[in-house]
Amino acid sequence: MKIPSKIKIGGLTYKIDQVSSYDMAKGCENWGKTDFSTLKIKIDKELPQERKEEAFLHEVFHTIIHCTGLFRDIKEKEEDFVVRISQSTYQVLVDNKLLRKS
Repeated sequence: MKIPSKIKIGGLTYKIDQVSSYDMAKGCENWGKTDFSTLKIKIDKELPQERKEEAFLHEVFHTIIHCTGLFRDIKEKEEDFVVRISQSTYQVLVDNKLLRKS
């Protein structure tokens, strides 16, 4: 999958940056991070391509959940849900050859 440079979710356009592991470590200890106030999604560019793609989907799901207000008061449940749904969705897309290779 080609990770785009921007994506529109919930009527807002998020800029997607692929940044170094060092930059990711300064802001969080994840493979990706979404900043809802600045409309930026960061993905660790040093990950293998498949992991970057799954991390991208993971952050897209977080953004959809944020826009819809799901899990508003139970953040730990949100993370568990997003981990499970992003990994499962990625597997379905790959196993069924629904992704174009970049």
